[in-house]
Amino acid sequence: MAAMDTDTPADAAEARTAMTAPSGGTRADLLALTPDTLAALTNRGLVKRASKDIDAGRAPALTVGEDGRVRADYAGAAVAELPPGAGLDNGSCGCGATGVCRHLIGLVLAYQRTASTHGTAGTPAAPATPVAPAAPATTTPAPRATGPVPAPDGAPPTPTPPAPPTPPNPPADWSPGAFDDETLTAAVGARAVTAARRTARGGYTARIHRAVPAPAGPVAPGTTGGRGRSSGPAGPWVELPTCTVRFPVPGEIGYALTDAAEAVRGEMVALAVWAFRAADEAGTGDGPVEVHPPSRSGGTARRGVSSPPGTADRPGPTPAGGLESMPADTPADIPAATSPRRPGGASPGAPVSSTANAPAAPAPSTHPSLATALALADDLLLDGAAHAGPVLAAALRRTAKSLTAASLHWPAAVAAELSDQLAAHTERDAAHDPLRHAALLAELHARHRAAGRTPGVLGEREVAETPLRRVRLTALGCRLSGTPEHPVTQTFFAHAEAGVVVVLHKTWQPSDRPWGSRRVLGTTLASLAASSVVSETARRTASRALTLTRGRLAVTTVTPLGPTAWSELPSTLLVRDLAAHAAEWDGRPPRLVRPRVEAETVRVVEVSEVTGIGYDPAAQRLEATVLDAAGNTALLSAPHEPMAPAALDALAAALADGPRYVAGALHRDGGGLRITPYAVAGPDRRDGTGGTGSGTGTGSADAGGITVPHLSAGEPGNLPLLPGSAPPDPVADALGSALAALADAAHLGLRHLTGPVRTALARSADDLARTGLAVCATAVRRLLDSLPVPEDAPARWTDAQIRLLTTAELHRRG
Repeated sequence: MAAMDTDTPADAAEARTAMTAPSGGTRADLLALTPDTLAALTNRGLVKRASKDIDAGRAPALTVGEDGRVRADYAGAAVAELPPGAGLDNGSCGCGATGVCRHLIGLVLAYQRTASTHGTAGTPAAPATPVAPAAPATTTPAPRATGPVPAPDGAPPTPTPPAPPTPPNPPADWSPGAFDDETLTAAVGARAVTAARRTARGGYTARIHRAVPAPAGPVAPGTTGGRGRSSGPAGPWVELPTCTVRFPVPGEIGYALTDAAEAVRGEMVALAVWAFRAADEAGTGDGPVEVHPPSRSGGTARRGVSSPPGTADRPGPTPAGGLESMPADTPADIPAATSPRRPGGASPGAPVSSTANAPAAPAPSTHPSLATALALADDLLLDGAAHAGPVLAAALRRTAKSLTAASLHWPAAVAAELSDQLAAHTERDAAHDPLRHAALLAELHARHRAAGRTPGVLGEREVAETPLRRVRLTALGCRLSGTPEHPVTQTFFAHAEAGVVVVLHKTWQPSDRPWGSRRVLGTTLASLAASSVVSETARRTASRALTLTRGRLAVTTVTPLGPTAWSELPSTLLVRDLAAHAAEWDGRPPRLVRPRVEAETVRVVEVSEVTGIGYDPAAQRLEATVLDAAGNTALLSAPHEPMAPAALDALAAALADGPRYVAGALHRDGGGLRITPYAVAGPDRRDGTGGTGSGTGTGSADAGGITVPHLSAGEPGNLPLLPGSAPPDPVADALGSALAALADAAHLGLRHLTGPVRTALARSADDLARTGLAVCATAVRRLLDSLPVPEDAPARWTDAQIRLLTTAELHRRG
């Protein structure tokens, strides 16, 4: 072990301020650990304390063994060791602390600074004869460039740490899929791999993101060199259904980061590795990948696509349990004869490929619970919500539970919502919406029809719920919905580490108390909607609904948002270029068959200017034109909410004040973008006056407050009117009238249609034909022709409803 010269007490104190150069090869994994990564693996407080200890001259003596094991001796106070090929969790320390301690963090920081001082950072060191930890050797004290610099006139020394080391650049094509199962088991444990295999037997869907190489030059503090908030290179990462797994250190599994709870961390890491392996086998880049159980036919062939660099000439690793993989975004009709094969024949992890001469694959069988749900939907369509009794609603509730038990989460959610619609109609609750009722009936059939063609359409590979480890969430505002008898609030949070938005639902009893003053999680709703939440009890469902609790052992804390909270969000959540963001949506499937993810369109938009603020009394909407940081325009449109009478006034005041950011739902609208705002961040206040804005958030001298319109108190006032009304849209009007007629038919029941409803259907078909939507018109006329035969009518109604809903969505996209 490299030791300090300790002939005298003065020399000992002086020597402890200098770090010696460790012998042995360079540990590239330790050099690649950034402060942000260390904080994510442990917590920021430990990283700060360890860094302060080193700056104050309390650096450990380091040595590297023959096997790469790094040992840090804290002058007898503690000895920490970190073996190679393992994460911080597998390190050991004699201090007695549970988990990762500051001594292990100090080992990493000291190693990085020592490597920087002695010029070994970023390049592998030449093999050197290591010094065994058990036989320390006396060496000359290292140069004091890493310790305090003596100040003139006897002043206290000022710590002058060296420049942080430059981590080795990861290869742009490195993939966690290259790890075999033996390495994976050694990293996460056999129990975690076994649990992951159980999940993988049912198949699952993931979205992979390849590694991003480091920027060419130095990265300025606070800027983003890759994905996310951290500067520097961004490692590969995977979006699993209920969590995210990142691999920040090239070639290492032990440092994998995930927002899943510690109990399921290893399982999630294994699923992420297999997702990359599936994509590597298929030769795909960024995007969704579907991992399947093995087929009964045995051998498989790879797609006719190129392999990732460096993988074409080597056999691929064998997936766990013989899993086969199929990329979700690759056509299924590529001839197998043109597909390159790995040496030794087809890989067990290769995707299924169909050929022109091969027999057609049989249609996937319908799960009994799904078949029951479809039959109930047809019965409901024939009888109508107006004639449905409580027996049908109870049957839908039971079917929803059985669908959930079968992991068919999206049809289960549709069946449960249909049951709620029937219950609301029975109770004469305003929550019943005939248009929504009709859309749900069509969605159930649309998902069944798309099963086997569109990945994830049934949600059968989603995990129902995942506990999250200590998670930090950034509030993005709140939305009121429901009815005065059953009000509901949706509070939106950005989960920056995962790059997604989650939603906290809360159902309230009727009350006259202002919405902002109602309490949840020990604080007011207004404070929660403009705060940072750190929780150890968070759980996330497949639809990204959030559950938070407060307890004596697990803590949930709520603190006001800082002035840079929204500006530090990752690029997946913070939109600076609306045009580029809208282009990413062009390839999405229709809403009827997309995953039922809540708040999938909620983002924060950086605003440079707001113009044309006005109120449309006919539509009861406040509208304004906003410009993003790139100069693109979007229409900000907020509808009137009767339960929040002062919302539009608070929003108008916040927009007139020159906001910096707007958080809300983004939608395509006539070729442009429409923003439904949930919160507005006020302008910078650098004159010391503070930025209180007019909302419910907090302000500071550096940033304006957060205005949450739906939680703003006050009385409605006189808003400026828009100068003119929007031009008529005959296509949208025709589609809207036809959908309303189909909703009336579903409400009354196809067996009980009255003359006025039939007339409305015939008129809507004529209107669709006049506007050029001939196929839509034909679908409605086929429904009318099928009405004398009740058995055929549900299928014809479903055809028309699906086509009209999809056409309306495409028309809105422009």
